[in-house]
Order: sequence, then C-alpha cells, then structure tokens
Amino acid sequence: VCLVSHDLLPDILHHTPAGASTHTILHYAQEKPTGGFHGYDWGSDKDNFQHHNGPVPEYDLGDVKTPVALYWSDHDFFAMPEDILHTVVGLPNIVPGMNHEVAFELFTHLDFLWGIDADTLVYSYMLDNLQTCRDRDCRVGKEIP
Repeated sequence: VCLVSHDLLPDILHHTPAGASTHTILHYAQEKPTGGFHGYDWGSDKDNFQHHNGPVPEYDLGDVKTPVALYWSDHDFFAMPEDILHTVVGLPNIVPGMNHEVAFELFTHLDFLWGIDADTLVYSYMLDNLQTCRDRDCRVGKEIP
C-alpha cells in the first residue's frame, strides 16, 4: 500500500526512476545476498580497478563518525527488519531521539518521497531534528554559544 495521490501518479511515473544509476541499482543487488555494507564489485572491469584492487572492501558501521538521524518504516520493502536492526546496532553515533520509526504501519519505501502524509510522518521530524542540531552541535553534543 503506497499512500500516493492518484493525481500525482502520471508525474511520478514520468520521472521514475530518477536519481539512480545502473551501478547504484546493481550495488543494492550485490549487497542483498552478502549482507553488510560493501563497496561496489566491479568484477573483471579493469578500467575501474582504481576503486579497489583485490577483494571488495567491507565497510564497518562502527567507523562512522558523523552523527546520524534514522527514519524507517516496518513496511519498507527495500529495508528488511534485520537490516534496520543491523544498522541501528552498528551505527555508534545515532543522535539521541533521532531514531525515528514511522508511526504508520503500512508506510512504504515510496511513501518517504511521494506519500501524501510524508510531511507529518517524516518531514516534520526531520525539520525538528535539523533545528535541534542548529541549536546544539550534534557532532559534539555541546550548546552553540
């Protein structure tokens, strides 16, 4: 169930998929069977060995230093519950109060962008979190003078 305005469907379909390259889609497909976060596997494409030489690098979420705010839903068909849990447990810098599960059970991946209630279910929390990090430096947890 996607809560998209039927009036917007022609415009959405005209511009979809947008913002995703073939490599991005293939990268998602490569990560699914392996689990975790890995670099893109260029295979035998020797023109792209500048990205890595040898085994595909695996990225440790524990090395993420940037503060993170998470927004997720139980009905997102691109984010399985075990993947969400892996991300939440693995990231060391989720800002307190900024791990946000969408309060509508049937909210889907597409609803984050096109959902008619995304403004109240997601964007309002994002704006509040941005304001919080303006008021205090979320990177160091101190009040800005």
